Amino acid sequence: MNNIETASLTVNICSQFHHFIIDECDNLSRNLHQKRLRNIMNVSGCIFYLTTNHLHRIDGGIASRCHIIDCDAAPPHAWLSLFARVLQNNGASVPSASVLLPSIYKCNGSVRDIISEAQKLAVFLVAKGHTFQTTSAPVAPIVPTVMNRMQFSAATRQVP
Repeated sequence: MNNIETASLTVNICSQFHHFIIDECDNLSRNLHQKRLRNIMNVSGCIFYLTTNHLHRIDGGIASRCHIIDCDAAPPHAWLSLFARVLQNNGASVPSASVLLPSIYKCNGSVRDIISEAQKLAVFLVAKGHTFQTTSAPVAPIVPTVMNRMQFSAATRQVP
């Protein structure tokens, strides 16, 4: 908190605003750190980006200074195209959605886990001779734009 407070009070010669990113801000102690952050957020010329999975753990004074953007996890079927592309990029044939969905469900919306599961399945399918033949270059995967985390950012205050 000391570093944020000091930086918020300095003159920024590179930009009009100071930008601060605090990930998992619900881990800040409510009585000490969140209270202090609430006061620091009153400094003009600062933009705060805060993330949390537990909005109820955030001090009401902090939340009231923010624009809250709720980002829910994409449903499992939304990941099918990414899963299929990873399989194809690794030379494996693409099974039906009913075969892929159980692997996607167990990843709980984690894109890293979904890609890892697809790569493991691709290795298995190729080893069993279920290959996908293509004459074009592999296509980059498309990832859904929904994130599995609650995010919010403070309103910008103009420097007088």
